[in-house]
Amino acid sequence: MIKIKRESNIQEVAVTGIGIVSSIGFNTEDFFLNLCEGKEGTNLISGFDTSQYRRKIAAQILGPLPNKKWANYNRVNQMLLSAVEEALIDSGLNIESSSPISLSFGTMIGGVSELEDIVFNDKNFQLNNYVDKLKYYPINAPVDILANEFNLKGGLKSTVMTACASGTTALGVGFNWIRYKRADIVICGGYDIFRPLTHLGLSSLRIISPDKVRPFDLNRKGILIGEGAGVIILESVEHAMMRKAKTYTNVLGYGSSCDANDLAHPDGDGMQVSMEKAILESGLSLRDINYINAHGTGTLQNDLAEARAITKIFNKEGIFPYVSSIKGAIGHTIGAAGAIEAIATILSIYHSKIPPNLNVKQQDDNCKINLVKNKYIKKDIKAALSNSFGFGGNNASIIFGGLNE
Repeated sequence: MIKIKRESNIQEVAVTGIGIVSSIGFNTEDFFLNLCEGKEGTNLISGFDTSQYRRKIAAQILGPLPNKKWANYNRVNQMLLSAVEEALIDSGLNIESSSPISLSFGTMIGGVSELEDIVFNDKNFQLNNYVDKLKYYPINAPVDILANEFNLKGGLKSTVMTACASGTTALGVGFNWIRYKRADIVICGGYDIFRPLTHLGLSSLRIISPDKVRPFDLNRKGILIGEGAGVIILESVEHAMMRKAKTYTNVLGYGSSCDANDLAHPDGDGMQVSMEKAILESGLSLRDINYINAHGTGTLQNDLAEARAITKIFNKEGIFPYVSSIKGAIGHTIGAAGAIEAIATILSIYHSKIPPNLNVKQQDDNCKINLVKNKYIKKDIKAALSNSFGFGGNNASIIFGGLNE
């Protein structure tokens, strides 16, 4: 067990439920099994016509979503509601008899499909024809629908957008709500869908890979856009113990920073600050952190900056934690990335398995990290760090670790 000295006026925070919808699994069991076995969710784009596009590959969720209960909603709401339902069942929470449940979610494009339908498809646009549909467009709309569907009243509610760090930022918000006694239970996570808007936007920056995502590989060529929803239920340890809940692990620290520089900082300074803040708040020593789930987009600049930041913190102390990015498997799920990658981190601790960093033929010598290449490894993990670094200098890091005595 890791023993952490805490201030007396804050609560410990536990993870008591997980739910996921992804391109490699519609539940946590399938997701983690496929992740460790090296399955890739990348495929030829089938959701829209790509005949005029240079890049034609993504990490879409193929076929219909499995839960028909939410079929009356659009795709992003279906994904989110399905993941929340799985997490609630997993946690064993009784909504009617529990403390008020709060909601903290992150996204980057929300219900953009409704807006795209209007802009791209209707040449005779009339607002009155779309009033009902547009209520699903704002980025907060899926969380509003979630609250109504599960009758979650009386708690706090937040939807954040910090670019690709949105999912991790939402976890940090929920963590601090519980930590400082504003809530006992928070359903947290992130959601985003694959749409032409994001594919075209990132293609214009010339960072879409022509085939695969190769984080930290010498010949990495960019990202592939993914989609999904990741949901994590956070609970105060006291509340979880009171109801004898299963606990996956604890949340030990959260850090964020702003680069205020450019789309990405070449030296990783803001990334370093984000990680150092999380480590400081956790009270851990560097040697307690065995694994880093990297943001690892597979772009030349981002991977190099993150590797430099990790090196500055750990390697100078002679510490070389295992590192892997899961984007080779599921692509970059944008606002959902931080939540889905946090789930992978939590399950790594719970199952003592570190998922592989796929598609590495030759690690970049400038990325001097202890990379888990292509095959998972068995490892007891004391604590793990999950990173999310978004355009515009939006950095967020969160640490999970063993239960306190």
